[in-house]
Amino acid sequence: MNIFMQWRNGEIDDREVLATLQRERPRTQDRMQWDSLIARVHMERGDFTSAKKILERLPASPETSSALKEANGKPNLLEKTSTFNLHESPVRCMDFSKDGSMVVSCGSATMKSPKNIFVWNPATCQTNREYILPNQNIGGVSAVAFHPSGLSFLVGYGDGTILRWSVHESSPISELLHPAKKWDSRKPAQAIACSPDGSYALAAAGKELELYDLQKNELYRTFAAHQEKVNTVVCSPDGLLAASYCLIHGEDAKKVQSKVYLWEIESGILLQTIKLTENVYSLAFAGAGRQLLTAGNLSLCLWDAETGELIQKYGQELNRVRRACLSPSGQTVIKFEPHSLAPHSDYTMAPDSLFSVSSSLSVFEKDSGMCRLSIYGGESNWDCMAFSPDGRRFAITGESNRIDIWNFNENSYTKMNSDWQVRFQRL
Repeated sequence: MNIFMQWRNGEIDDREVLATLQRERPRTQDRMQWDSLIARVHMERGDFTSAKKILERLPASPETSSALKEANGKPNLLEKTSTFNLHESPVRCMDFSKDGSMVVSCGSATMKSPKNIFVWNPATCQTNREYILPNQNIGGVSAVAFHPSGLSFLVGYGDGTILRWSVHESSPISELLHPAKKWDSRKPAQAIACSPDGSYALAAAGKELELYDLQKNELYRTFAAHQEKVNTVVCSPDGLLAASYCLIHGEDAKKVQSKVYLWEIESGILLQTIKLTENVYSLAFAGAGRQLLTAGNLSLCLWDAETGELIQKYGQELNRVRRACLSPSGQTVIKFEPHSLAPHSDYTMAPDSLFSVSSSLSVFEKDSGMCRLSIYGGESNWDCMAFSPDGRRFAITGESNRIDIWNFNENSYTKMNSDWQVRFQRL
């Protein structure tokens, strides 16, 4: 099978396609045609900036002018737009409001840098409000989640406390109470998720998955089938299901075992268990709650939530996948790897054998598994990501104090016409 069809079928990613084209370029007699082909690969990737750089170097022709006109008229599939940099310590977690107009971000609070929570506008990076550490005994922030109303958000702290803050006030408005817990036995909430209607919240704390009634601010139920600490939790779009994850510590430390649990929230019944042999960093529901994305240190996979069967695996050999998200249209999966091997510069400008450690973002077609676009962040410390509910923007951060905002223009790419596909298939 030729390289073009391998790319379209998801067997190789765009990085390998570009590396192959660049490697073969010195051997071709018609380098202008070859560069035109590379430009059209960039356009199919949604990287119109790289395509324009190549097209502008080519001799004028009707074909080149037409391609350049199209490249000038479209935004890139992924575009970094702005940076929020008011945190005094590394950012631990963040979340978008339901309408995408606000982001709440939390840093590693200390008494030297108590201003560890900000609510801000992702379009302008202007701060709406700052929040100060309530007291020195509460511990650092471990999780955060916006309430669907957009009027408040939940914050989990190192001592197990979960506070609800208003976006209009600088002090907590309530605390989620767990009557069976003593202060010295509480476990930090590793993750928090609110139901779509805002009536309840789920918290992953220790070996328990806790369901809180947000009208009464008290515990309603615990889900008790986890063998180890619950690391993350997500709620389905219809609010009927929850998925949680824990890493199983067996006798063989070299053999990783983990489980994803699927729950019916109203009854507390365990519906399905998916067993894996890798550490999972994030979960995301897809297909109106009938499918589940798992992002782990070895793979990015789509599962049937009802049967537990694997539907699709994205990419062949992956580094540690930190976050994954399905676009609202259901067509696209985005994954983030905090540490990847990246070329020192663009494939069209440098040998593909020169690599450095970087972070990468990759865009896959959900159904075909095609890796349409992979880009590098130029840093090795991206570690946390949050998507806006409309899927058109995301925030990403790492060990630094800043948060980068990216736009995602889902349909901004140009597929090669049949003539160029034939030329590509001759490789």
